[in-house]
Amino acid sequence: MSGKDEASVGSGESRLKKLQHKIKVVWQIELDFPKSVFNFQTLVVLLLLGVLIGSALSVVYSSHYSRALFHELKLQKQYRDNLETEWGQLLLEQSALSAHTRVERSAQQYLNMSSPDSKNIKLVISNGR
Repeated sequence: MSGKDEASVGSGESRLKKLQHKIKVVWQIELDFPKSVFNFQTLVVLLLLGVLIGSALSVVYSSHYSRALFHELKLQKQYRDNLETEWGQLLLEQSALSAHTRVERSAQQYLNMSSPDSKNIKLVISNGR
């Protein structure tokens, strides 16, 4: 055998030993896994992780709820504006319908009423009652 072949055989053996050592370390870690997982620090970390996840979910929920309420507020303001517009239109319609000239004209036209003559008008004075 040449020097090159011996070196490759030697390096192959060292690679095999390294691989065996890695497998041994992995198996030891896996065998020791149940023992090392349930210590106090791991439980504290898991508890803090749960609190962190709960806090994150509550932030997401409150943001969503806030946006939903803001959308509802915007819809209610729009509804209020529509009602105010309708109220203004109804006030205009009421003032137009209750105008004295319109009432007088309707009374003359539909009820055959007329204004009394000045000699038929009597003034009645109350004594404070």
